[in-house]
Amino acid sequence: MPPDDRGWTLTFGGPVVWGARFAAAIVLAMWLSVCLYHPGVGLLLLAVPLLTVWVIGVLGSFRLESTAITITRCIGPVRLVCRWSEIRLAEVQSVPGFGRVRLVLGDLDHSISFPLFLLSASSRVRLAELLLRRLPDHLRAGWLASGYDRVIRAGAAAAPPN
Repeated sequence: MPPDDRGWTLTFGGPVVWGARFAAAIVLAMWLSVCLYHPGVGLLLLAVPLLTVWVIGVLGSFRLESTAITITRCIGPVRLVCRWSEIRLAEVQSVPGFGRVRLVLGDLDHSISFPLFLLSASSRVRLAELLLRRLPDHLRAGWLASGYDRVIRAGAAAAPPN
């Protein structure tokens, strides 16, 4: 279903996110069991649950918001905003060891980077449709010719490493 003119919010929900949340839950359970049997050790390891809760919080607050005018990446209270009409760069970049897994949209002043491997398949399709609909005309043809649309729709696992 294509995004409408009212805008939408895209959050993480792929297998990497669910795996990280599951691992965080196991870490918290292990820390609680250590606290029950060895309270002193549990107190010394207090950084473990704090870091785990922070990771869960970051994954839960990382989102991409789109309206007819802007696209915004949010991590908690930090927001990076680009106007669709001012975007000069739209590409999927490689991360060493992971392949083409990072979407980068940029204007004259700054760029928004968004990790594609943390998205579910349906979210990647929605993102690809949004980009085809919202990218400025001068970027849309290059976007399709470069194969970036196919990379996003296929996901990081099916994408070539360059």
